This record gives sequence, structure tokens and C-alpha cells, in this order.
Amino acid sequence: MSTEERLRPDSLLLLLHNMGITDSRKALRAEEIPIPEKSKIDETIEELEKYERDGYVKGLLGEDGFKRYYLTDRGIIKVCASLS
Repeated sequence: MSTEERLRPDSLLLLLHNMGITDSRKALRAEEIPIPEKSKIDETIEELEKYERDGYVKGLLGEDGFKRYYLTDRGIIKVCASLS
């Protein structure tokens, strides 16, 4: 993947924000998040887990047994701060 195709830092948070993935009812599996390179899903999961440790996203197990992620209040603040 070229540098241009990679998500810029925090762009995954911005993407979740722009998609309105801001509460548990809207949470998505990592595979459902439209990233440029689907074959790099492992990197996306690693990034989501890092953001979860930092408190920017929350991960939860869905009824289907898959982990789903959504943007927390802290993540929304981080995205909004990056836009101002």
C-alpha cells in the first residue's frame, strides 16, 4: 500500500465520526468499516484496539459474537478538536 493510500493519523476516528458510528447501537465490525485496503484488516483491528486503550473507541461483542466498535465521547472530542 502506498503512503497516499494509507489512512492519515486519526483518519479512522474521523471516518467513524463522519459515518455517525457514535453509540453502541451503530457499532461496526472492523470488516464493515470502509477502509481503502480491505486486505489490511489486521492493521485496522490493531489501530482500533489502540484507540480503545486510549478511550477513543469502545469495543463490544455483538450478538453474533463479533467485536464491534464505535466512537466514544472522548473520540468525538478528539475528532472535533482536530477540525478546529
